[in-house]
Amino acid sequence: EEAANIWKQLFENANVDPSGRIFYYGVDENWWSRSGEPKDMPAGEPGGPDSEVFFDFYPEQGPIGKDLKIYSHNGRLLEIGNSVFMQYQKQADGSFKELPQKNVDFGGGLERLLAAVENQQDMFQTNLFSPIIQIIEKQTEKDYKSYAQEMRIVTDHLIAATFVSANGVSPSNKEQGYILRRLIRRGLDGFYKLNGKDILPVLESIVEQYKDTDPNLVSLFEKIKYTLLQEEKTYKQTLTQAKKYIIKQSNLEINISEKVKVNEGLKAITKISPDDAFILYTTHGLSPTQIKSLGYEFDEQEFAKKMEEHQALSRKGAEQKFKGGLADTQEKTIMGHTATHLLHQALRDVLGNKVHQTGSNITTERVRFDFNYDQKLTDEQIKEVEKIVNEKIRENLPVHFEMLPLEEAKKIGAIGLFDEKYGDKVKVYFIGGGPSARASTDLSRMSSRRPYSAEFCGGPHVDFTQRLKRFKIIKQENIGHGQRRIYAKVND
Repeated sequence: EEAANIWKQLFENANVDPSGRIFYYGVDENWWSRSGEPKDMPAGEPGGPDSEVFFDFYPEQGPIGKDLKIYSHNGRLLEIGNSVFMQYQKQADGSFKELPQKNVDFGGGLERLLAAVENQQDMFQTNLFSPIIQIIEKQTEKDYKSYAQEMRIVTDHLIAATFVSANGVSPSNKEQGYILRRLIRRGLDGFYKLNGKDILPVLESIVEQYKDTDPNLVSLFEKIKYTLLQEEKTYKQTLTQAKKYIIKQSNLEINISEKVKVNEGLKAITKISPDDAFILYTTHGLSPTQIKSLGYEFDEQEFAKKMEEHQALSRKGAEQKFKGGLADTQEKTIMGHTATHLLHQALRDVLGNKVHQTGSNITTERVRFDFNYDQKLTDEQIKEVEKIVNEKIRENLPVHFEMLPLEEAKKIGAIGLFDEKYGDKVKVYFIGGGPSARASTDLSRMSSRRPYSAEFCGGPHVDFTQRLKRFKIIKQENIGHGQRRIYAKVND
């Protein structure tokens, strides 16, 4: 009622008749919580009523009836904003009490506002998106009117991929890199469905459209182009390998380079097991939709069960990440943890200070260390890194930590996970030197007692490096554009 009165006053102040402009709805339409309607909310969850704002493209058609859904579906109305009044909390007995601190959570769509300003029902036909759509039409020789959904998917996903890659993310099989990979591949799926061949003009059009508000896209365009085109190359190889895998599993006598045959609108479908579908998902990175688009069908319920098991394992892996990548706190795992600090610094010594750790996983059996580097390490570089680490082990350097203000830790050159977030005060582990080793605010100017390594870390570690005895690199892998992985062992 309070919101309705405010709206009424706003209309009157603007000399607009509020009648026929304010509508009341129940909790099925005008209530927001993470779980939906009040009856579905668990105890403790906050929520509240909301006030949705719509733009009318055809006011000349007369008054709007109470069922706004009809007008939303036929394109006359477009929701451009929503104010959620977060004022209630669900109680264990099903009742609601008012929150001690209330707030208005406003959500507004920038592109939708642009559509309203331009009086354009389709936001993809506004002056922000239409030039990109036109390039897609040209590259695919298809018209937007007949293929709107596919062209919207291509536009939306490649715009997102452009901005994500511009912010330093590379496609990979985990975390932000995995999201970028999915964005690119979803955009490519739509582009290929339209028989598109070259996405480069589309990427150029995206940068052209956003260059005034985001000039960094221009300066980073070569990097963006390389990232997306390399991922396209990888994706094509993935599709080929996926087909080879299925052919091998099913002993299918077909030409894998031949496109799936289409006859009178029907695709030739091959039935595969949910196990094979899951391998295509986990090993080849293909989503269920992509697997089906290749002409393969599988038991989706069985696939979903395997997905649940996989996600449970992933959650456990995520918990390990926040423990510094340690699988446990056994003595040999802790030795491996200290070895990663030596390895990190040794890699920077050999490859340069642009190298940063991007992840790790440490067990009693081995050390797994991920870092940003876009080339395979030579045998000589591997030997040099091993040599440095083993030298530091033989020197029996002391290992200790200090709690430091974040800014001071940065000044002394302490390094850490490239994308990690830190608090105002951090724990820094030093290998070599002593408490007085950080007397200078610049590691490069410290005395002979300066540490070999200074790194943000929560621990635990050994007290002296000689406890590691020996360090050996087992192998290296490429885990995505611009990232590599090293496997190593200690104390063998």
